[in-house]
Amino acid sequence: MRTIDPIILMASLIASGLCPTAASSQISPTLKLITDYGCVRDWSARTNKLLMDERDENGVYQVYTLNPDGSDLRAITGGAGGGGPAANRHKGFAHFDPKGRYIVMEAELAEQLVGNSARVQKAVSPGSGVWMDLWVVTTDGRHWTNLTNFTTGKLTGALSPHFSPDGRRIVYARLIGKADSKRTFGYFELHMADFSEEGSPHLANDRVLLGGDGVYEPHGFSRDGTKVLFASDHGLPNTMGLDLFEYDLGTNQVRNLTNSPDQYDEHARYSPDGSRIAWGSSQGIASYRTNLKTLASEAYLMNADGGGKSERLTHFNEKGFPESTMLQSGVWPTAFSPDGTQLVVAQQPIGDLLSGKESANKSWLVSLGPPKASGRDR
Repeated sequence: MRTIDPIILMASLIASGLCPTAASSQISPTLKLITDYGCVRDWSARTNKLLMDERDENGVYQVYTLNPDGSDLRAITGGAGGGGPAANRHKGFAHFDPKGRYIVMEAELAEQLVGNSARVQKAVSPGSGVWMDLWVVTTDGRHWTNLTNFTTGKLTGALSPHFSPDGRRIVYARLIGKADSKRTFGYFELHMADFSEEGSPHLANDRVLLGGDGVYEPHGFSRDGTKVLFASDHGLPNTMGLDLFEYDLGTNQVRNLTNSPDQYDEHARYSPDGSRIAWGSSQGIASYRTNLKTLASEAYLMNADGGGKSERLTHFNEKGFPESTMLQSGVWPTAFSPDGTQLVVAQQPIGDLLSGKESANKSWLVSLGPPKASGRDR
């Protein structure tokens, strides 16, 4: 088997207190394929549209909108209009502004800085954060603004941007150091900035919340905007034991939500009503050995208040279920439906990536039960 650089695999992986490692439900809910070529990233409550990224015919990641049934696929990127990034620049990890005005995403720095994306190594792609700027574009795709304008004087880049519920802030990760033997995915800071439209869209009061000692990948704000979900190897001996954390913006307190150093936890999402958290985890994968070679995951639900048991939603890596596959898969929740009754999960072909095969992500729709009541407003 051909070896794979950890940062290359991360380019697809980052494509994710309580004790959710307790016994979990083994009943597979209904799954429906949305698309067999792309990773859905967000679901708009205003338009009912999805945002997706995947490689085009030239191997460059582009961003698209589509309906929840996979129809009406339309490219947001790939053209040169509106002053946006060139067609040969990777783009991805796009998320809607909750107010319906903008889409925020990562886009690769200009060609004169990092070369032609048709030939550049995979480490320069949305999931890695390497040489990625933050951009916003109006939802009609016509007007673009570069929010960060990074240069290549020192290794940097942006990863996984999310708007706050009121659209006034953006949380993202900034790359500050390359991967090494201690930190598989490199070194990042968790940033939050005010999003201003005065004059033209721009970031103001950009500040560091946490970071510098490992990976910090944000997964979005709580419903009331007071907390941020993120995945990190903070305080862990092994990056491949990645945990989920919650940062309280009011108290600056950090809470480890999973506390599972022998499991890999990533790509968490709050449910729309704030009562539950969906995430991808290696728990239940007997073959996982806290390394990239054995990584596989399934989608889970836990109560946001920490009560009850975690609920397993998928069984792609286990025989005997409708979705079972022979392919070693990473399964990562990416978006709830606006009413919270459905969940989009991305199926990542980790087995193919490890063998050097170029394969696309798939996106599935998981049917859930009605939202559970919760005493906490998150």
